[in-house]
Amino acid sequence: MNANDEATFLSNIAQRLGRNEPLQVAPKRAYRGSEGLQHSLLPSEITESNQILQKQLQGIPLSIKEQNQLADVFCKSLVEIGGHAKIITKDQVTIALQDIFLMHRPTSVLAWKDPLLDKLGIQKITQNYSLKFDVWSDSSNIDKESIAKAELGITSADYAVAETGSLVLIGSQTHGRSVSLLPATHVAFVPLSRLHLRAASVLSELRTNRMPSSVNWITGPSRTSDIEMDSTIGVHGPAHVYVFLMLDEKDDQL
Repeated sequence: MNANDEATFLSNIAQRLGRNEPLQVAPKRAYRGSEGLQHSLLPSEITESNQILQKQLQGIPLSIKEQNQLADVFCKSLVEIGGHAKIITKDQVTIALQDIFLMHRPTSVLAWKDPLLDKLGIQKITQNYSLKFDVWSDSSNIDKESIAKAELGITSADYAVAETGSLVLIGSQTHGRSVSLLPATHVAFVPLSRLHLRAASVLSELRTNRMPSSVNWITGPSRTSDIEMDSTIGVHGPAHVYVFLMLDEKDDQL
C-alpha cells in the first residue's frame, strides 16, 4: 500500500466515523485503570488502581478496604458479560446454593476435592437436597459417565481478576478441568484474598514457582460466534457462571 492508498483508506474510515478527516492525535480516554476505582488522565499521577496493582506486583497484602473495592469491581465486570457474582459470608453459603438448585433444578453435582469447599460444607449441603454428588479427586472412582452427565460443577479458584471478571483455575489431580467445563452451570467460591486487580500480578505470582501444566482462564459463560457474528451461549462450556466472593478476610478463617 503506497502513501496515497493509505491516505484514502484512512479518510474512508474517518468519514464512516463521522469525521471530516483522520485524527492526527490520539483522543484522550475517559479514565485510566479499572473502572470503579479512582482514575486520572495524567500518567504522572499515582491513582488508587495503580497503587493496588503495584502492591500486588510486589506481593504486599491489600487492606480490607482495597479487597472490598476489588470485589465490587469484579462483581460489576462479571455481571456485564452475563455472569452472576455476589459477596457473601460462610453463613450464607447454604442459601446461595439453595437459590441455584431451585433455579436450575440439577440432579447431579460434580465438585473439586478442595480444602475451601470442605470448610464450607459443600458436600453436606448438596446431599441435603438429595442430589447425586461426585468428588473429583486422585483417589475417587468416579466414572466417565458421571462426569459427562453432571449438571452442576462446583470449584474454588486460585485467583480472580477484578478488571475482567475472570477466574484462574490451576488443574491438578484433585482439581479436574472437566468440573468447570462440562456441566451447564459452574459455581465457584473465592476468598477475597485471592482477588487481583489485573492479570499482570497473577502472571507474576505464577512465574515465581514452576509454571503449572494447566492454567485455565474463565471469563463468564461460554460464548461462541459464527462468521455472521451470531452469538450462542453454552455450546463449548457452561451457560451459567456463578461466583461467590467470600467476605472472610483469610482462607484459614473460613
